[in-house]
Amino acid sequence: MNQNLSRSNPLLWGGKSAFTHTLIVGPTRCGKTASLLKPMLYQILLKKRMGIPVGLSVIEPKGDMALMVAEMCDAMEIPCNHLDPVRSTKDKWNVMDGEVDDVAETTVAVLKSLFGKQESFFAIVQELSSRSICKLLKTIYENNMDITDVLKNLRDRDLLQRNVDLLKSTGKAPDLVNFFEHELLGSGDLAKKYQQFVIGLRAQLENLISNAKLQKITTGKSTFNIDTHFENGGVLAVNTALGELKAAGDAFGQFSMMHLQLATLRRKGTEETRIPHYLFGDEYSRYINPGVEMFLSIAAEYKVAGIFALQSLNQLEIESGKLSARAMKQAIMASTRNKIAFGGLEYPDAEEFSKIFGKKERIIRQKTYEGGLVPQLFPKAYRDIEEEIPRYAPSLLMDGLPDFHFVAKLLSGITPQKPVIAKGSFVPRDWKELLIDKQAVMMDNRTILQEVWDRIMLPFHMTKQKKKEKYFSELLSENPFENKSTLTVEEENKRVFEEWLSNNASLTRAIQDSSSTLKGGDVSKDSNHQESPGTDVTSIELQKGETIINDEVTTQLNQVPNLRGDNVMKDSVQFDTPITRKVPEQTIKIKNHQIAENKKNTNDDYQSKSPVTNGWWEDDED
Repeated sequence: MNQNLSRSNPLLWGGKSAFTHTLIVGPTRCGKTASLLKPMLYQILLKKRMGIPVGLSVIEPKGDMALMVAEMCDAMEIPCNHLDPVRSTKDKWNVMDGEVDDVAETTVAVLKSLFGKQESFFAIVQELSSRSICKLLKTIYENNMDITDVLKNLRDRDLLQRNVDLLKSTGKAPDLVNFFEHELLGSGDLAKKYQQFVIGLRAQLENLISNAKLQKITTGKSTFNIDTHFENGGVLAVNTALGELKAAGDAFGQFSMMHLQLATLRRKGTEETRIPHYLFGDEYSRYINPGVEMFLSIAAEYKVAGIFALQSLNQLEIESGKLSARAMKQAIMASTRNKIAFGGLEYPDAEEFSKIFGKKERIIRQKTYEGGLVPQLFPKAYRDIEEEIPRYAPSLLMDGLPDFHFVAKLLSGITPQKPVIAKGSFVPRDWKELLIDKQAVMMDNRTILQEVWDRIMLPFHMTKQKKKEKYFSELLSENPFENKSTLTVEEENKRVFEEWLSNNASLTRAIQDSSSTLKGGDVSKDSNHQESPGTDVTSIELQKGETIINDEVTTQLNQVPNLRGDNVMKDSVQFDTPITRKVPEQTIKIKNHQIAENKKNTNDDYQSKSPVTNGWWEDDED
């Protein structure tokens, strides 16, 4: 796991990827609603507030998500239809609104789910009776009826007979009239059996409609049209109130989900012209119906994205319609290509998700050592073995993820991506304050003073900036590795030597001050003589092939006083020609044996006088 996950890049997802549907699985109190569903709803509403056309429908059993959507829409000034049996809302949704066949099939599916598993004969009779009565009333009254009218016709045989006669007088649906006259309302034994089987159907409708909280939002005239809701990109928030309504709340949720699924398939236009719509279902297992498989298969073509959350994969195993429990689970798992798993799953779910997230290759190197008393440092042989291991082991999904972390296997466009670990975020507590636009300040004295001060200081800042730019340009223009000199090698050597002499002028003056005058012979140690004046070193002219130091100069340099305080040697030589001038050629040419003898005598005399045995000048034979 990434230990610095909080500082990692955000997990971005959306666009066309969302229309391949999403399944979110996590145990209770894992944070899937607070850290994932609510932030997604918040972002969708923010985009809608910015003017981006988008539709939203939410169905959930607790009421907090629906209430949050309603409050956000109110703060963002977005129209919203809020259906909540617990709270007093002005919106109503008559579940009998719509096309005749759609309403009949929806009612049959919901009532069948309320009955549960029963013998096929009784199930067929109840299904046929409920479908026929719904078609009868819808054909006569169209949208001017509600589900209570169905219950009234099941209770009162005479009322049902009058409606059949009314339908017969219109000349519509003759097959439906024959069914009621010969089977359900006939005088034979078959009619009596039908009436016995319909008692169970009536009892379920009694339980569904008798709840006053549910009746106030499902009866009467609807405050919105579901087809217009999809066409214009509306917002719908439905609370099925599981705690207060129990099974009736689940039935209302299935009614709502099926109507949304059927309205999806009725959307006009093309995939490019339809407004994107997001359908959220929390605790989705309570709203599974026979039309789920068809909806998930083709809803992407109608620009509707399903985002469903539940607690366990086993909750998908619900028999509905012609699909068995196992087939229903496989259909939902195959159609929801984006999958998110929170930590804390049970082992069966963790193992199944581990297989869904795939495997990765790992290379294991096995080394072979020769046996013996002395251990071997290097193996005799080795071999590499490739094996596949799960990307995310079941143990990680069970108890290895921190709070609000999940593993997400998402699509980018239509391309599946590798699963990643991510951390959910939360809706800001001050989201209402963040919606308030800051008003532009028309006049502020501080702003005016700052502007005046900036104008005054602008020339100084510009001058300072130019100086800085000039300094850096000069600094960077000079290349320290480039030789810009145009002198020859000899001229360059001469220049370097003159520079060295000028830097060591004090040393040259000390040499000349310590020299004694030589006129016609040697001067004794005790004789008084006048010191030659010091000469500043300026330049030395060298002819081609000459050396810098000749024999006389060497003798002169050997008489340099010891800088450490030694006495000057006794026999010193004074040149009439200073070293700054060119030495005559006849003076320079001295025989080699005389030079060697003079050097020997001078060195012996100096070593006997000086407390230092060796000097720095003795190492240089030149």
